[in-house]
Amino acid sequence: MSTSDWSGLLTAPSALRSLYDHAPDPAACRHTYLQIDERATSVTLSLTTRHLPDHPDPGWRKPYDVVELFLHCTEVRDLTVDGWGGTIHHGVTFTPTPDGIAVTLTSDDGTAAFRAERMDLVRVRAGLTGPE
Repeated sequence: MSTSDWSGLLTAPSALRSLYDHAPDPAACRHTYLQIDERATSVTLSLTTRHLPDHPDPGWRKPYDVVELFLHCTEVRDLTVDGWGGTIHHGVTFTPTPDGIAVTLTSDDGTAAFRAERMDLVRVRAGLTGPE
C-alpha cells in the first residue's frame, strides 16, 4: 500500500472511496483538530486538504476550496505527545500494523503518535478559505 493509498486502512474504505478516486496524500494535508479522549481510549483528528473530491456530495454548499476529513481512531494505545504547540500542524502518516494502524502527526513544535485498532471516517465537511 502506498502512503497516499490509506483508504484501505479505514474500517469502511467505501466512505472515502465514494468521494475520491485517489485519496488525498496525508503528508500533504494539514491537521487542524486533535481530540484525545482518555475515557474511551480514542483520538479524533481532522485532515484538511485542497485536494477536492472527484465525486463531491451534491448537497455541499458552493463555492468551496477545501475539504476537512474527520477520523475517529479507537482502542488507542502507546500515545505519545512531544512538544505539541499552537503552530501550524502538518504532516500525517498512517502505517499499517499487525493489530491496526500507527498514526503520526507532526507540527512545527513537535509530534503526536499512537496506535489504534480501528480508524473510521466520521465526518466530511467542505468549506471556503480566505487568501493565504
